[in-house]
Amino acid sequence: MTNLFQVSGQDLVPLQRARLATEDQIEGWIAKDPRRIGLDVMIIGRQITTAFGGRIDLLGLDRDGDPTIIELKRDRTPREIVSQVLVLRQLGSQAHAKGNQ
Repeated sequence: MTNLFQVSGQDLVPLQRARLATEDQIEGWIAKDPRRIGLDVMIIGRQITTAFGGRIDLLGLDRDGDPTIIELKRDRTPREIVSQVLVLRQLGSQAHAKGNQ
């Protein structure tokens, strides 16, 4: 389990855990400034509907114009997360193949 701390004077004070009400809350923070999670991308879309009827939380472009997909998860099992990542990877591969034709 990861613990986070805040510097208070000369001490480290543990931060209390809190649950976000919705993924939308953190999605808004990241859309406003992706550098908050260490990404140098320009967000070009939120809640983008895919060809398979799913949604991409945030879509961005990096400095080279390559797409960056940001998926946010709250209260999901690892199996569900991996499954969605594999679907998104397939979508990206298909889009790349079409662009090279």
